[in-house]
Amino acid sequence: MKPITESHIEQSAIETLQAQGWAYMNGKDISPEGIACERESFSQIILTGRLREAVAVINLLVQGLPHNAGPTVMKLDWAPSI
Repeated sequence: MKPITESHIEQSAIETLQAQGWAYMNGKDISPEGIACERESFSQIILTGRLREAVAVINLLVQGLPHNAGPTVMKLDWAPSI
């Protein structure tokens, strides 16, 4: 029996999420040097473009909220420092 590795768990999670309709992008592709860069540095853990898009979709019926919610969500006082 082969041991379970982090790679096996990661691949299983990716496949499960894709089966539920989630889109997958390789981390190297969205890295600062990637072909579809979505972050300024590796310390930027929140993909702000995706956050803005998601907040806008979730709050389509609430005028003004998409512009105000992003900064509020970005205040992660509870999050550990990296």
